[in-house]
Amino acid sequence: MTTNFIVVIIILLVLTASIGIIFYFKNRTINPIETKKDRKSLLKEATRKLAHNPRDPVALMILADIYYNENNFEKAMQTYRILLDLCATHPNMDQGLINFRYGMCAYKLNSIETAYKSLLFSWSLDKDNYTLNSTLGKIEYKLKKYDKAAGLLKKCLDIKPGDIENRKFLGLSFFKLKDYKLAYPYLAKSVEADYSDKETLFNFAKCCNKVNQTEKALKIFTGLRQDPTFGPNASLFCGTINSAQRNYDDAIVDFEVGLRNKNITPEIKIEIMYRLALVFAKTGQHEESINYLKKVNTLTPNYKDVPILLNKFRELSTNKNLGAYLNSSTPEFVNLCKNIVSATFSKSSVKITDIVQGNSEYVEIVAEVKNRKWEDIILFKFMRTEGDVGELIVRELYARLKDTRAGRGFCFTVGNYSEGAQSFVEARLIDLINKDKLLKYLQKIDTI
Repeated sequence: MTTNFIVVIIILLVLTASIGIIFYFKNRTINPIETKKDRKSLLKEATRKLAHNPRDPVALMILADIYYNENNFEKAMQTYRILLDLCATHPNMDQGLINFRYGMCAYKLNSIETAYKSLLFSWSLDKDNYTLNSTLGKIEYKLKKYDKAAGLLKKCLDIKPGDIENRKFLGLSFFKLKDYKLAYPYLAKSVEADYSDKETLFNFAKCCNKVNQTEKALKIFTGLRQDPTFGPNASLFCGTINSAQRNYDDAIVDFEVGLRNKNITPEIKIEIMYRLALVFAKTGQHEESINYLKKVNTLTPNYKDVPILLNKFRELSTNKNLGAYLNSSTPEFVNLCKNIVSATFSKSSVKITDIVQGNSEYVEIVAEVKNRKWEDIILFKFMRTEGDVGELIVRELYARLKDTRAGRGFCFTVGNYSEGAQSFVEARLIDLINKDKLLKYLQKIDTI
């Protein structure tokens, strides 16, 4: 046999093997039923080939297919790993398919970074593969690449609108992108399909809160308060919503439920105690408020404005009238202000003719005051703000003075007045009463 003839034979064998590999990778698909039926013969064939050549690509692909279709992802991944190495010396192998299967195995085994690299390579060769787009979209979400996740998952939902998993992750992606209006319908459908998915349910509740579906959010958060994972956060949200709605008793219950959760993190615990202290202060329970603020200060010194609040609530605990001025309900605040009006002119006849309530933030009272020496209409404005009162507020009071034909005005605040406000009243009959002066007026009246 001549040398040339031997070379020709070798070339023919290589070509035949290559054609066989190409034919196998391009045309062979093994469904689970067929694999189960022929498993024994396929394994026998693969074992025989691997005995002669441990890196026989056809035999390895047979094994990989069997493992993959039987959901034995660990063994399948190991085998596809070998096949990926062989791609460098066998250019005719289907790298896209092998990377896809390898990446899917890694994804099933929660090896996200490995899955991402292989699936991304496969996607570069086939951008219309539904399963590939769906899986990559979920991975992009887990890697916090929410823009990319939304693009891939939206493409999948355009093809299969009923895919629950893709709908869920698309909604979560929009939520993470803070596009709450877009996220809402997707998350609503996801929760409707699977109410037991607590993570999605919790995020849907937060989304409801963002799009002003407050009552729905509150209902969901309330249902999650006892959950071992999401309970503390849900309690925090419940308490915050109820506190904003002035449902202080409900807020206290919410926060206390959260604090009893055994799985509460230190960060959430501190924040709940801080907010619980604020609620107790609003209900006049200053001792309770001080106790919780002390606990917060022990765990995290100088947390937010705790040192300032401690001094403030200690003062309020010793002056109930000041506490009522700041935190009482609107009717109670109005009654307190009426008492201050009477105390201001205690030796005169005082007849209140008009009361204007400003969203519980301030009260205006018009009174006719008479005594032996004089009589006049006096305008009182009581403000609950603890910050500086500016010139604009005082100018508005002056305009009201003219409207009511009042001869004199009083402005009360728990804070102070800006320089502009003080300059404005210098030549006008308006008395600016700051916190120090207000305390003296509060001492004149009976405790409410």
